[in-house]
Amino acid sequence: MSLSHHVKKVFEDCKSSSAPDYTNLVPVLKAAEEVLLREPQILTLKEPAVIVGDLHGDLEAVLKITGRYLDSYNLVFLGDYVDRGNFSIETVSYLLALKLLNPERVFLLRGNHESILVNQSYGFYYELVKKMGRKAFELLVRFNETMSALPYAALLKPYRLLLIHGGIPTSLPSLKEIARLPKKDLIPSSEEAFQLLWNDPSEEVETFSPSDRGEGVYLFGRKPLEEFLKKNRLTGIIRSHEVVEEGYRFSFPTPSEKTMLGPKPPRGFKGRVLTIFTSSAYEGVKRCVAIVQNKGIKLEYI
Repeated sequence: MSLSHHVKKVFEDCKSSSAPDYTNLVPVLKAAEEVLLREPQILTLKEPAVIVGDLHGDLEAVLKITGRYLDSYNLVFLGDYVDRGNFSIETVSYLLALKLLNPERVFLLRGNHESILVNQSYGFYYELVKKMGRKAFELLVRFNETMSALPYAALLKPYRLLLIHGGIPTSLPSLKEIARLPKKDLIPSSEEAFQLLWNDPSEEVETFSPSDRGEGVYLFGRKPLEEFLKKNRLTGIIRSHEVVEEGYRFSFPTPSEKTMLGPKPPRGFKGRVLTIFTSSAYEGVKRCVAIVQNKGIKLEYI
């Protein structure tokens, strides 16, 4: 069978909320890995773009997003495709198939749950055992090999907004240093890579403070954030990683444009950091996406 046949079958199975067949899934994982490895560690993207936060197995959200926006927008997913929800296999498989079908329109970043140390314990592996039987562990490894090829970041031009999953590292790296981080790192081994996936913003912190998430994870405050943005000529950050009841949250109010040198953020970008959440895996949480177009940004519920 041809690759296009396997991609089509995986796409159709997932769209109907069915786990894809092993014989179709394996070629798709391999092909997706090859495509992802050809992409740089920091993607360069332009508007119009729809930016999607954590999904956590929310297949319904993915289908609504692609049905509503794919024809007219670049789609940028900020990671955490698996765990917690009931359709992790279908969600991540659908997105990988979609990437193969639309490599110039669909962009997938890596989240902290795209690591075998996390997703073998928070639902994904259990779902593989339940739905894929004896092939579960093999597929756990195969999925993680593919997901380890996902890039860590994207740069949205002309605004110079950095899109990542988590937060800024304590080392305040340059974009060139982030771009040199290795792919195929199953368990992110560098401090910078780990913290890009795990760190969070906090307006209660001045610089950095240890996070309740665990060892090596930090909250970052405004002072290092402004230093990082200035160093890399960025206007702000769009990220996910945190459950936000309203679906989005702006942090660190944006300075007056009159005092800002260089690039300007899109209209409506009310903080230095925007957190987006797009999963119904948590009860009472609204699903939201960020839409950047015509030099402005708007938040839309799914």
